[in-house]
Amino acid sequence: MDGFGEALLGTLLLARLPSQSPEVLYFCQEKEEDGLDVLEEDEEESLEPTSPAFLRARGPESLGAPLMSSAEDLNKQALQFFGVPSSSLAKFVLPMSQEMMCNQCAVMELDAGLFETSHRHNYKENHDHLLFVSYPCGFAKLQNRKMDEWPEQLESGSLVQCFNIVHVLDSKLVRRLEQRVRVLGEATEQVSDLLCRHEVNNGYISREVRRLKDVMRIKSQSQASLLEETSTPTSEHPLELLVRELHNNMKVAGSQKILVNGEELYRYHEFKQDAPSLPSAVQGISLSRAREEIESELGPDTDEVVRTLVQHADAALSFSELHLRTGLDMHHLQEAARHLVVLKKAKLVNVFRDDIRVALAPNVDTSRDSLAAQHFRDWRKKHPTPESKDKKSMTTFTEALTLFHKGKQMKEIKNSFSTEEEFKMILGYLVAQGLVVQLGRFCHFLPGRSRRSAEVQVELGALPDTYVWKDGVYNPLTHLKESDFLLLASRSQDTEELRFFVLFVLEIVRPHRRIDSVDFQELLQRLNGETQPGEISSWPAARGLELLAANTDIFVQYSSRC
Repeated sequence: MDGFGEALLGTLLLARLPSQSPEVLYFCQEKEEDGLDVLEEDEEESLEPTSPAFLRARGPESLGAPLMSSAEDLNKQALQFFGVPSSSLAKFVLPMSQEMMCNQCAVMELDAGLFETSHRHNYKENHDHLLFVSYPCGFAKLQNRKMDEWPEQLESGSLVQCFNIVHVLDSKLVRRLEQRVRVLGEATEQVSDLLCRHEVNNGYISREVRRLKDVMRIKSQSQASLLEETSTPTSEHPLELLVRELHNNMKVAGSQKILVNGEELYRYHEFKQDAPSLPSAVQGISLSRAREEIESELGPDTDEVVRTLVQHADAALSFSELHLRTGLDMHHLQEAARHLVVLKKAKLVNVFRDDIRVALAPNVDTSRDSLAAQHFRDWRKKHPTPESKDKKSMTTFTEALTLFHKGKQMKEIKNSFSTEEEFKMILGYLVAQGLVVQLGRFCHFLPGRSRRSAEVQVELGALPDTYVWKDGVYNPLTHLKESDFLLLASRSQDTEELRFFVLFVLEIVRPHRRIDSVDFQELLQRLNGETQPGEISSWPAARGLELLAANTDIFVQYSSRC
């Protein structure tokens, strides 16, 4: 899909006047049609009474004018957008001063993360994962207003100080670092810049904002009386039409024409999804939900490789092992994994091998009455193993956490379960919910702790020209100081070992990457790849670890949650 589609949950217009708090002036949630959908009685009762969906369900009389958090509304009830009170949301996405966040693309995220059972708000309308993309415009763009030339003079208290058009997306479907998020911000910037130009020339924004506030005030008074039989007709303000048209256009790609105060703005946008890189052969994959649920969501035209990968996905297996187990082509497996990751149905992990140590994730509520415990109990009832249908033999939430919380190795934890199937189910669930993390092995490079003389006895070759810093700005991720390089050379028996030490410091130690992870294995594979065809590789997997173990004075290893 080139557009955002269902990922775009809504678009809001906000503004702030002098000596007033920022407020929501208009909210567009979906493409409006001639008629309003009527919800069934039980569906209507499940919605929050202050949500826009509830107000739309009540009919035109409750949504005749742009939604706005006026003083009248806030006195009666706090209008909510995406489960957040209107006043709080306005303060969150519209800066309170000209220096903060104004006149630049702003991308903010309110995300429950992988652990979706805590801090949930308005979960029935899928508002646990929100991504806000906007371009707030402040006083710097409006300070040169030509008020003497305006067709209608306004008081200083009616002049807009800053405004913002905010697009709200589902962060489970759109990642904040995607290219199309940046394109969305640029498209909003173009519309905002044109609005600023009209504000400077003729006071367009301030005039229309005042009209919106007047209409909302009249609307609030008519609703409070409850005596009028006829409802206030739906207003069609220029700003309302602009936001609605912008919202609908952002759902698709193509040539777009938007009217801003009668001026046409043409722009062609392509919101193509970023394709993540293919996973490495030494990485693993973990499903984000129960296997049966994901299989039921796959369409009838789903590729058979994707179905096979879902059936065999296991956090304890690498793609190389899945390749041997399924007999499928490695590249096809990697493509299928990328497809599942894009759809948020799985995530790539470092393989949970037998020698890996694990621990509970920090700052997670795992008490008996927590949402996590309740979610686990519900999940176990829906997906019991054949051996655990008897409640007495079923692993409880407390028992599962007890096994994983002491930093034990996976082999020891696996032996504590009655069956391997039970172990795989519990491990997959805890990893998907973000309750269990690996205790990764990291390393410090501390030249000052060296206990040996730095006598170089190997041929350095071209390595100093490539990796030794000589002049310019020193970048510790690409170059070594000469003293550090000579120290590593003194610990090497040949040029291959020296190259390993240099790359290990630059690519593993200083970027804070794990020794027991994909990155370290790929480094060793890269060294193996330099072997000529027909030659026996001089870099078995254990050789790098042996070199580190022989130089523990300068390479200090430690463990940390990751």
